[in-house]
Amino acid sequence: MKKLSKILLSTLVAVLLGFSFAACGGSRLTAIEIVSDTTEFVAGDVISTEFVSVNAKYADGSSRTVTGWTADITGALEQGEHTVTITYTENGVTVSATLDVTVSETEHVHEFGAEWQSDDVAHFRVCACGARTDEAAHIRAGITVTAEADCITDGTRAYVCAVCDRKGEEKLAALGHSFNIDRLDDNSHWKDCARCNASSQKLAHDFILCVDNVKTEWFDGDTFTLDGATAHKECDCGYASELDIATVVSSKTELNVTDGGELTLTCGELTTTINIDVKRREIIGIEIDPSTKNVYLIGEAFGGGTLVITYNNSSTTTTELTVDMIKGFDTNSVGERTFEVEYDGKKCELAVKIGYDAQSGAYELGTEKRAYKLQAEDETYVDMSGAALQKGTATNKFENQAKDGNNQLYPNGAEGYSTCNITKPGNKIVIKFYSRSAGKFKLGLRAQSGNKAGKSDVAVDAAFSVKVNSSQKKINGNIAKASLSGSNWQNMTNWTTLEDIAGELDIVVGLNTIEFAYLGTLDGTGDLRFPNIDYFIITLI
Repeated sequence: MKKLSKILLSTLVAVLLGFSFAACGGSRLTAIEIVSDTTEFVAGDVISTEFVSVNAKYADGSSRTVTGWTADITGALEQGEHTVTITYTENGVTVSATLDVTVSETEHVHEFGAEWQSDDVAHFRVCACGARTDEAAHIRAGITVTAEADCITDGTRAYVCAVCDRKGEEKLAALGHSFNIDRLDDNSHWKDCARCNASSQKLAHDFILCVDNVKTEWFDGDTFTLDGATAHKECDCGYASELDIATVVSSKTELNVTDGGELTLTCGELTTTINIDVKRREIIGIEIDPSTKNVYLIGEAFGGGTLVITYNNSSTTTTELTVDMIKGFDTNSVGERTFEVEYDGKKCELAVKIGYDAQSGAYELGTEKRAYKLQAEDETYVDMSGAALQKGTATNKFENQAKDGNNQLYPNGAEGYSTCNITKPGNKIVIKFYSRSAGKFKLGLRAQSGNKAGKSDVAVDAAFSVKVNSSQKKINGNIAKASLSGSNWQNMTNWTTLEDIAGELDIVVGLNTIEFAYLGTLDGTGDLRFPNIDYFIITLI
């Protein structure tokens, strides 16, 4: 019998059959309630205390479970729907209640056989009533392929179930073609099957035009070309064929700044597009053409020239260089001069040599002055390449400062720079100038001797020998000592100017040279720090 949770079924109807008082406690029985575990029974069950419990209710509100009750159906229950009346009598009082029950067929207990039964898909054990248990799909074992499947034909394989030993056979589906081997020719492409000789349908190539190595940066006014480019047609299957670049045509050739962007290239029925950038052509720099005149006589007018203009597209043009482009141009000063040139906001420099003789490498003294003062550091006329630094702490051949015993710098009184550091054995000072005519001149200088480590009041010919145009010349004159008011070389302000140290000297046409060679020492005690030459004087006669 199916069991359910205990259910309160009925307490309702109580039939009073007498008026006696219950002996228990003296309270009168008023009703009963039926408490049953279930209302569903099977055929053969009996209404009894095994399934049904009865509670007696009394007038004072008390209750208790009682036995000795009777049912109107006393035998085995038959299949169907029944109403059972339960009756209970106590102290002459009889009360009743009803219970509705459902009676089903007698419950069947399956008895499954020990042998496995099976069909094509599963194995199971069976009860005589036909019910199945332990049903499960066959576990294939001992699989043997009895017919191989190919691309288009099904195969078969046999097996034995590892549980029920049923033998079976199942279909192996056809594999289908494996078209994964690429094939192509000049006209089409297709795929071959990797398992058989079958081929897919041939498809005509779908070509696209490819143009490589195309110049994409252009400038206003350029003519678009495909110089250096290459072309081919290709299909996405991998087939490619070279094309003659001459057969590729551009949709535009003459370019201007509005043509930037997409440009169409065509070859027969094939087209492609490229992106180009067309920039405005602008001047990025100027320079003087090397052919421009750069050597001038003193006072000579500008001789013209050529200006090279460079644009941002790397192209160049030339234009006439005019004097109004040159800031402050004049040729009145001898030597190498640099002038600023400006054109369309761009600048460069024009370097010229004034009064220069290319053959001799010397400059003219001039045409108007009669006396010329040449500073010792004036590289236009004075060549100091043969003058090494003196011993000690000297760092420069041209100094207008000296150092005291504490290595501190102080002015030595020179005008501009002096050549105080050239008095080292073997040193030479060479004056060079160019003349277009022969003549006479006198040679002078401004200098001072040293003190302490140097000498005082020394004749100039004791320190130097002089050659003029390779001829040895006798020189004379004394150089006064420097001030001794300070320590070491400090306050060296006692300079001697000699207007003439060699008498009249000859000027030759062309290069003239005056060489001062340092003699070394006067008394063998060491280097002679003399003379400290400030400048030279050349006076034309």
